[in-house]
Amino acid sequence: DFSNAKPGQQIAHSTFQNWVDAYLRPFGEDDLAVLAAKPEDLTPYIIPPLGKHYLERWEEEDLDPSQRPSTSSSFNSSLEPPVLPRLRPDALTEDALAGENVFLGPLSERLMAALAVGEDGLVNVEDDDDDSHSIEDGSYPPKLPMDAVDFEERVKRELRYIGILPEDEVDWASREDDEVSSALRACQRLLHQQTAMNEARKAILMSLVKDRMAYQDYETARDAQERVIEQGWQKRLRTDVKKKKK
Repeated sequence: DFSNAKPGQQIAHSTFQNWVDAYLRPFGEDDLAVLAAKPEDLTPYIIPPLGKHYLERWEEEDLDPSQRPSTSSSFNSSLEPPVLPRLRPDALTEDALAGENVFLGPLSERLMAALAVGEDGLVNVEDDDDDSHSIEDGSYPPKLPMDAVDFEERVKRELRYIGILPEDEVDWASREDDEVSSALRACQRLLHQQTAMNEARKAILMSLVKDRMAYQDYETARDAQERVIEQGWQKRLRTDVKKKKK
């Protein structure tokens, strides 16, 4: 039977009261300010531009001061896409297709990769627009020769026309395709989801706190009226006692 056993170390009543007051205290305007919706902070979602690779920095540090490149001049990034060749499709050969000298622009390559690869492998894309280009006699209008440079510019122009691509030119040398940037973007997506969840919870708590504050105002008014009634009742009792003594 441990009912009469004294605990080894007792907590002072003032310590317990200070701890529990944080949970039982009345709500105020400061609590509403904490729960109020705030403008989204975009700083955590900004990835700084990539600099030189650490191997390139070490290589420059090992060079003589006279051979080091100027720090003020911009460096050539390894992500800089090569110059597009003006090679038309009708001039392609099997030997050219087997090598790495035939390629599209960076934007066109991304679009073609997104359209050509599906969940189960390659997707056969059929051209359903041939009938729209036919004329009454059944012939088709001649297609203008187009190389990789013209195709890249046409893709940009069409995407800008429908509002997908911004008017500003994309700096492909500073794109964020490395593992660190991919991990940062994954963390940013998780942060965005958690932030949205927290804002939804704050909105629910805001309505509950407002209801509780309204009930607190009611309790304050009720207690004030009860004190007035109690004072009037005590005054009446004292008056009755004086009358009986007389």
